[in-house]
Amino acid sequence: MIKPPWTPSDIKGFSLRRLKAMFINMPLREDSPPNCAPLGPALLAARLLQYDADVSLVDLNAYRMPAPSKPAGRHLTLEEAIGLIRRTVNRHGNPHLIGLGGMITTLKYQRDITKTLRREFPDAMLVSGGGLATEFRDGLFRWIPELDAIVHSEADDVILNIGRDALIRKAVIKDFGSFNVPVGKRSKLVYAGGRPADLDALPLPAWDLLQEDVDGFPVLETYIKNEIWGLAANNSTSAPFSMKRSLNTVSSRGCPHACAFCFRGSQGERKYGVRSAQDLADEFWHLHNRYDLDFIGVLDDNCLVRAQRIEDMIPTVGAICRATGMKWGTHGRLDEAADLRPNGMDGGVSARRLRVNALREAGCAYVGFGAESASERVLAEMGKGGFILSNGTVRLPGGFNVPKTMTVGYENTIRAGLHANCTWITGYPTEGLRELQHSIAFILWQREVVGSDSAVNKRFFTATAYPGTEMFRHPKVRARLARGFGITFQADGTPVCDDALERYVLQLDDATKVLVDDHGATVYYGEMSNSQFQHVRAMLDQGNLEEVLAI
Repeated sequence: MIKPPWTPSDIKGFSLRRLKAMFINMPLREDSPPNCAPLGPALLAARLLQYDADVSLVDLNAYRMPAPSKPAGRHLTLEEAIGLIRRTVNRHGNPHLIGLGGMITTLKYQRDITKTLRREFPDAMLVSGGGLATEFRDGLFRWIPELDAIVHSEADDVILNIGRDALIRKAVIKDFGSFNVPVGKRSKLVYAGGRPADLDALPLPAWDLLQEDVDGFPVLETYIKNEIWGLAANNSTSAPFSMKRSLNTVSSRGCPHACAFCFRGSQGERKYGVRSAQDLADEFWHLHNRYDLDFIGVLDDNCLVRAQRIEDMIPTVGAICRATGMKWGTHGRLDEAADLRPNGMDGGVSARRLRVNALREAGCAYVGFGAESASERVLAEMGKGGFILSNGTVRLPGGFNVPKTMTVGYENTIRAGLHANCTWITGYPTEGLRELQHSIAFILWQREVVGSDSAVNKRFFTATAYPGTEMFRHPKVRARLARGFGITFQADGTPVCDDALERYVLQLDDATKVLVDDHGATVYYGEMSNSQFQHVRAMLDQGNLEEVLAI
């Protein structure tokens, strides 16, 4: 019996049937089509629906309005977004709870829209969650004082407390619960989320709430029709096959590794947890039958950690893919694809069969690898050394020694019949021109392996220091941020949430761009001169990798 997206219940007398909740998902990159549906808000909405709440979901990222200077279209203006929210409220009634969600890149939009929401709905409880709230915690109140609360980390369970407290604040119920302050008084609350005890027990995302907006715009269908990965997605991915109808999910949360540039706080940090193969298969079957999908993007930070689970997916997920023709893709690490460790991480399972071969049998067609760099020196600085560097190097044309684990992992994936997409970072501390050329040599080697230029990603992200990461604490990075933005740090290395940090965060809207500091200077952490880096960055942006290799 496949579980439905949600099951209304009144567990132990707990009910939220009088709660009116609205989740608002913030817009992301304008230069990319909306192709990754808002999974977090949809999961939280489903959780509240289990307890009979009245929930609406306004997704501001789904819209790309025609604009002459923007090929992909523009986001809704603030006025347009408020109009959409008003019309949604007219249908559902005034909300007791308004939940805002979004990544760190959404600070400006959250800040601006919250001012209006406070005026429009003075009695509603305004809560921010997701990446932005998790990175800054109560510091976010300084930048968005209209907020009543923030919730950090995984909010699947604590959202029930938040819903109850919203009713208490509105005096709909009198039990003070976890709120514990006199009704009518405003206080700033910080809710600490955490990992649910059983990920399989969570309801499926409430995608039906996005079937269409209050004006009849097909929100969910817009996401489904836009390829989640590939050149058309404009997100540093390539794929030799097309997907006509795709949607996203996750099969695991967290990642046991500790890459210095990565922030995973809203999804469990290094605490790794997985859904069972059968639970994932149930969702695949539901999504295929409900939305006629031909591809599912499993957006895990690292899906390949547990080799046995991949084996378990062959008779479950794999059977569904064989029966329907549907494919799926995910993310992992090249050391896991290489499987060069004697016993693997799961008691020898990977010694019997390569993980990528099992992935193929499970219906997988695409694996994204965060290669980031092919330089031993830079990988060690990034905290990506370990197993990646444990098997020595191989020599590529031009005299570039790159980690053997990376070449074997890539070749294994291609031989298994999977598409392997590698993403790259330039400008990281300790990276000079020679180190960057190692990455370029690897990219050109990939092209020879697959015999295709279009099947290889050649775009580079620029190393960007995100608050909450180890990179942000790096001495060179801290010095550059202090000099360029006036950012100050507390004794434990965390930044002070003041105007200087806010100016910096407001620039964090696209990881491919090069930031500019308060003095108009390029923000760069590598070993090249600023002028040489800008020259090289321009060549990378134009796709002239061979020219960079020839410098």
